[in-house]
Amino acid sequence: MKNPNANTAILIGLLLILLTASCSKDTSAVAPSSDDAKLKEALALPVADVFSLERNGEVVKCNVKIDFAPYKDIFFTRNQTGIAKKRIFVSRLKPGVLAFEDALPDAKAYYYWMAVIPLKGPRQNFGPIRVDPDTNNKGTYVDVATVYKWKAMRTYSKATIAWSFPKENIEVIEILRKTSITDYAKRKSVLKTLEREGSMSDPLPDSEADYWYWVEVTLTNGRIIAQGPLKAEFSE
Repeated sequence: MKNPNANTAILIGLLLILLTASCSKDTSAVAPSSDDAKLKEALALPVADVFSLERNGEVVKCNVKIDFAPYKDIFFTRNQTGIAKKRIFVSRLKPGVLAFEDALPDAKAYYYWMAVIPLKGPRQNFGPIRVDPDTNNKGTYVDVATVYKWKAMRTYSKATIAWSFPKENIEVIEILRKTSITDYAKRKSVLKTLEREGSMSDPLPDSEADYWYWVEVTLTNGRIIAQGPLKAEFSE
């Protein structure tokens, strides 16, 4: 005959083992990383405590007040409406860089956004912050279209994009296209190059569709010269 006390002792022992294993389970895999925590803290702050802007004529000094490193990317966009549509890229900051200068094309007011892309997780956006217009017209304004010259032409089967840019410290030139001018995030990159002058042929997937192109010139100082959208028109 089995000893009931022995059976009870065995059951108690098994329960203790299971309880100990449960209490000692490693939860480090779900603990937030330092960059996640930094982003969460920043999202609770006023935007002016995350980045700031200072205008002097055509020059806008942008300062990031929080070092989000490590991260994949930090970039800035701007437009004149303050509504988060049809913004252009103005700068991408490399790790460790917390400031840059943007050159505005005219004396009007502008709105800026900053986006932080962490090593893991979704992009976080901050902004917009408005810079006042240059009411005294102190700046020296240059139409970038007269400096960064490019054009887009097409036939039914292909588009030809030609460009001629100044001899600056160019990190990369990227050409993008889309069949509409909405939702800039879904543009297709069709070329990346270091050649400051040249042309390319872009086969068009749909001969009946319209196509718009953008050019983004990233300089070695992090500034991005962005132009577009430019519709590819049929050549006469």
